[in-house]
Amino acid sequence: MNFEDITEWTWLTQANLIFDEYHFIDYRMQKEEAHQLIRNASVIFMCGGYPVQQHEFLAEYELSDMIKNSNAIIIGASAGALNMAAKWISSSDDTPKAETTTIYEGLSFDHIAYESHSRRDYGAFVKGYLFSTI
Repeated sequence: MNFEDITEWTWLTQANLIFDEYHFIDYRMQKEEAHQLIRNASVIFMCGGYPVQQHEFLAEYELSDMIKNSNAIIIGASAGALNMAAKWISSSDDTPKAETTTIYEGLSFDHIAYESHSRRDYGAFVKGYLFSTI
């Protein structure tokens, strides 16, 4: 993994936030190694990408509770920020491959999040759709 290819990593370096070690957790490592890295992390940065895929990865690798119970500083961008919310929506209007709108349970660091790359009136959407489910 070349960290310089990860947009979010460049934000850290531009802000002069430098760490002794960086690790990218994904399917290329075993679940046990991912658990060890989360246990030892001082900062967990949940990067962007595909929020549903990230959500499924967190579940499959059993990382959600580990992250929620971590003493690390936890930050997120884009998909990572969505998955940090208590609930978030993947809308069939916004995701061409999605057949239905799905409400996902996130890590509960905030009440709700919305897909920021979408084109919709979020004020009406949140009031009419999300608030009825919270």
